[in-house]
Amino acid sequence: MVQVLTVYQLTDEEISAYNAPYPSIEYKAAIRAFPAMFVDIEMQNIIAWQTLGAFHNPFMFNAGEFDRSLGSEENQQKWVEHVPGSDGNDHRRFLAGHFIQDDVGEELAIHLLNFLRSTTPDEPLQAGSPTFNFRYCEILLSYLDGSGVSAEIWGTPGVNYCPQDQWEALNLDEIADQYDALLAIPNGPRFFVVDESLGGGIILPSPDDEYRLFGELEMRLLTSVDLTDSQGEDVAYVPGKVLRDNTWLFYEGRRVYELTDIHGQVYIMQSFSRLEDANLQMDDLKHLGDRLNLPEGWTFSSRILSEPLQVSAIDGIAMVLKDDLGNSYQLVP
Repeated sequence: MVQVLTVYQLTDEEISAYNAPYPSIEYKAAIRAFPAMFVDIEMQNIIAWQTLGAFHNPFMFNAGEFDRSLGSEENQQKWVEHVPGSDGNDHRRFLAGHFIQDDVGEELAIHLLNFLRSTTPDEPLQAGSPTFNFRYCEILLSYLDGSGVSAEIWGTPGVNYCPQDQWEALNLDEIADQYDALLAIPNGPRFFVVDESLGGGIILPSPDDEYRLFGELEMRLLTSVDLTDSQGEDVAYVPGKVLRDNTWLFYEGRRVYELTDIHGQVYIMQSFSRLEDANLQMDDLKHLGDRLNLPEGWTFSSRILSEPLQVSAIDGIAMVLKDDLGNSYQLVP
């Protein structure tokens, strides 16, 4: 395997060194099984992918010109665009195969030492979790409800990761007409900043869920929200009652983001949105207060948790609001 994935021709001594720990073929089960794992490897690694999508410390992706799969320009660019910490770093392509260290070890070592000397970590990144940085989208269908207005919330959690091309292709006026709604309100793409959803059906689907196709994008009915106070619109800084029975869990060491209203009530961010800013990243959130048009008397802050935090709905109702960039927050009881 090493010989196939390197440009440099291994000597007999080097081949013997690689073989030394393995007395026979029976000891090479891992490398023999590895190729078959590629079928599902991205889904197996989804938590790592989500976590690295919020990695704000210096990140560098180096590749070999002759590594046609993992080291391809397309794959390298995918990672550079996905990881926030990659900005401004010297991502190189070496005249090497997959195992760059075998083909151009000295050149690679010098490059890595320069990277380590010229970059400084910002703050530790908390380990990944099932929900953290999980991408999803929602559509709110609003209807008259007696003397008020309510909305069904349809979303992709537990169904798919909201492919961008399918999301951009949606015609909201046609969707509203199709389902006899007052409005079809887009809500996404969104990314959870919570670590887990305990109880309820926000993330994981159940056999009783109702599904619909919006264009080519499949969604399921998540819950409903009362929009009466905002006159049927999804208005910034106006809380709405969302039917919800889950509890959000934030891990110890996680950075959280909070709005405090004029009465001292605290709303904690549950997800950030790219509806208004298509380039918003997890790493941008701690400076969000510089960008928000907060109501008079409101404040934004962020902090790192010294212990786990659970935020629950009260009697099946969560008070949820959005800021003017579309990021959503839930009232902390």
